[in-house]
Amino acid sequence: MTSLRPLQPDHPEPLYREVAMMVKLCRSPVCPNVIQMYEWFDGGDTLSMVMEYPQPCMSLKEFIDIENGLTANITRLIMGQLVNAVQHCISRGVFHNDINLRNILVNIDLIPKIKLMDFSSARLVDEDGYDSRTYDGDFHFQPPEAFGDGKYYPVPTNVWFLGIILATMLTGHLPFRLVKDIFIRPIRRLGSIVGSSPHNVFKGCNPELEHCVETLIVVQFKGRR
Repeated sequence: MTSLRPLQPDHPEPLYREVAMMVKLCRSPVCPNVIQMYEWFDGGDTLSMVMEYPQPCMSLKEFIDIENGLTANITRLIMGQLVNAVQHCISRGVFHNDINLRNILVNIDLIPKIKLMDFSSARLVDEDGYDSRTYDGDFHFQPPEAFGDGKYYPVPTNVWFLGIILATMLTGHLPFRLVKDIFIRPIRRLGSIVGSSPHNVFKGCNPELEHCVETLIVVQFKGRR
């Protein structure tokens, strides 16, 4: 199934950039966990993309809300597919820049299959980093280094995105409510947020996955792995 996505012409440069990113991502061999663009049309006043639209599907946020947090097995399955999607993007020189629960489609079949979508904020991979003031992704997923006047970097930012998503899948809610929580809680927990949520969200969590969260959600980006 396909969907037609019309793009407004107000900011032509970013819109054409998104098409360019999709062209890079959709070259063979494609990744089954990245949404596909089948065609695009420049109508002068509008730019449209014909996109893959798997059915039946919902956003990962909707899926988590319905299940009130996911089991360890489903979490592992989705994380493996998401890592595959992120690695594919980086290998094609594309940094998504806004991986969040609404930008991940889940095909709710017997075995959930995910598709990373919405590359409107994507950029070419630049190991020298990006000006933090230009970050335009979902602030709930914004890495600590993207606050202020410094720089943020593609791979450590992806790791942070994955950590926030993993924690949310396991607990049913985001690990940070306020921006200040990102900086206050890790100080008390030696660089990790695990166990520091006011809801004690990791009580009884799978130890392997808890450790994985510890290694992903680290304030100092050089310490993420």
